Amino acid sequence: MKKLSILFFLIIITTTSFAQLASNPWEGKKNYGFFNTLELNFGHGSFLKNSATLDEIMDNPYSDIALRIGIQSTGARQWEQILGYPIYGMGFYGAYFYEDDPLGTPSAIYLFINAPIKRWNKFSFKYDLGTGLSYGFNPYDSINNPDNNVISARKNVYFHLKVFAEYEISKRMDLSLGFGMNHFSNGSTQTPNLGINLVNFNINARYHFNPVKSYTKHIDPNYQPAVRPEFIVNEIPKTEHYHEFSIYYAAGGKATTEQYSDGPIYFISALAVDYHYKYFHIAHIGAGIDYFYEAARREWVEDPTFSDMTYVGLHISHILYFSRLALVVEPGIYLSNNVADKDDIYLRVGGRYDVTERFYIQAALKTRNGAVADFIEWGMGYRFIFKKDSGIR
Repeated sequence: MKKLSILFFLIIITTTSFAQLASNPWEGKKNYGFFNTLELNFGHGSFLKNSATLDEIMDNPYSDIALRIGIQSTGARQWEQILGYPIYGMGFYGAYFYEDDPLGTPSAIYLFINAPIKRWNKFSFKYDLGTGLSYGFNPYDSINNPDNNVISARKNVYFHLKVFAEYEISKRMDLSLGFGMNHFSNGSTQTPNLGINLVNFNINARYHFNPVKSYTKHIDPNYQPAVRPEFIVNEIPKTEHYHEFSIYYAAGGKATTEQYSDGPIYFISALAVDYHYKYFHIAHIGAGIDYFYEAARREWVEDPTFSDMTYVGLHISHILYFSRLALVVEPGIYLSNNVADKDDIYLRVGGRYDVTERFYIQAALKTRNGAVADFIEWGMGYRFIFKKDSGIR
């Protein structure tokens, strides 16, 4: 009897194993594989002129090209569904200036997110945000390149914002036309740093593919994986509202416009205390107060005291979360009267990453005179949450 039981058990195990091998791994799965995209973008446009010494370049048009690889989200995470199933990934950018000696030939590696503002069946109206590191510039040099008074570093921050209309022309291809802006700046870590601002019209072709085919063809050569996902639509629960306070500290370095190229790098720091209210699943709004220390103020004040190098500002804040990553936008006004040269308003724009539920790190650009780069902040913060959010970002 014992031998019969063992034999019966082995038959069941063997039969089950063969049944599992005979079945296809994609059976019963809604979105099997990886939904990737490959894009090619061409742009043509002009400079937003900010230099009188670069007329030969800035009075003429320019062209650029970008190659990007992306992931088409499915809605598996709540924030993907809320943002309309965006595409996100990495891009490689190159610009060509028709008179390129003073500025160089900028290139960039960047991360991007592409999401719909409104979608109608195969037609959609979208926005595209990207930021990364740019290189390939001919920086300012008082002897060899004195005309370039807009950029002084070989490596700079790259940022773009685009809006465009897109049409799905086939199962695999999308075609779009749009308008965009590109910006290059080093955040005043070196001067001069007026920055390079470009606007253009662009055309973009996107190819959708699913690389899992290289695996499934060995199991079933006739199986064709979907190249676009079936968007997951779940009921979005009611927002779990809560209040929080946070303390944020950042530091960095800054050169001044008084000394080009070889001037000193001054220490800067910022301390902020903020209140935020979670008003939507992926969005917080609030306000806070900033306390800045800027050693570079000694360029404007003779024999400065500590108070001469500090100033205070008040800002409003909006945070938009993409899972643990977040976009932070904080326009503010100065409350101190010792920074008249900075005008009345400033802006902090940055990226935040939640290391834990309460602790985060952040990199941000702080501006002066509205939109002119003042310095780059590298900081960290801690959140005090007064009502725990049980939802999923």
